[in-house]
Amino acid sequence: IHPLVKEESQKSQKEYWSVSSIMHSIKGYSAKQILKIMTHIGHVWQSERYDRIVRNHLELTNMWEYIRQNPVKAGLSDSPENYPFFWQLH
Repeated sequence: IHPLVKEESQKSQKEYWSVSSIMHSIKGYSAKQILKIMTHIGHVWQSERYDRIVRNHLELTNMWEYIRQNPVKAGLSDSPENYPFFWQLH
């Protein structure tokens, strides 16, 4: 999972879940669902995570292209747009 998110301003009075909490929830739920249908028992997700602050537009563009091209590099799709699990929200 490669989320690219923008943090809300510190001035916001609303309470939000941390990215870490969101990822924990997604990985926990999906691992349980995957293990229900898989024939082997083992880890679904890697335990490490990599987070990075994107400081400028060039870094943002590079990070976005890395995320988009991952399924193509892995041989899962011929293009990012044709990968069925690619989703973006503007």
